[in-house]
Amino acid sequence: SRRIGGRAMLVVTRAWLELGLADSALAELDHLSERWYDIGALSPESRFLRGEALSALGREETARAERRALLAGYPTHPLAFLALERIVTHHVDAGQRELARLEGDQALATLARTLQNHRDPGVQREAMLTRTRLLDRLGPATAADSSAFDVFERFPDDSAAQVTLLDRLDLWPPEAQADAALWRARIASRSMAPEVRARARRSPISGE
Repeated sequence: SRRIGGRAMLVVTRAWLELGLADSALAELDHLSERWYDIGALSPESRFLRGEALSALGREETARAERRALLAGYPTHPLAFLALERIVTHHVDAGQRELARLEGDQALATLARTLQNHRDPGVQREAMLTRTRLLDRLGPATAADSSAFDVFERFPDDSAAQVTLLDRLDLWPPEAQADAALWRARIASRSMAPEVRARARRSPISGE
């Protein structure tokens, strides 16, 4: 069936990408679209993986077009948030500061609209986490910190929210670590993940 066969082909595509064989991944996606004109619920992942493969091959403009198509067609899909992040971080990684700023401003505005218009907790979570990661790359640090606090306060029992805040706390200077320790204690008291609790209880300075 399309659902089972198509899903298997996407698994193969991911395997090719993990092996660094983006051309083979792209060929698998081409085969998928040739076999089924309408791949239905598999379309978001297919578009995302095509963007990943094209980017790996250095075809960044085409990759960006695939990612924008994903955002337009499935704006609240988890992979759409990751695609939005990829558009911005490509410019950051390439040292294209002005393009990074322009794309970053546009992405942050998109996320603000999403948070305003969608009340679904899953969508809110993805949008807030994505916003924090983008601000971490774009700055300023205070905005990234504020966003990390927001997502933790909104989803205090969520491991991704906890780790996101820990990542920010680890960047605080030594003189601020006493305040950071209070937040780490809160994270340790809420986390159900042993590795997150252990990290929250460990000093970033001493490593103990």
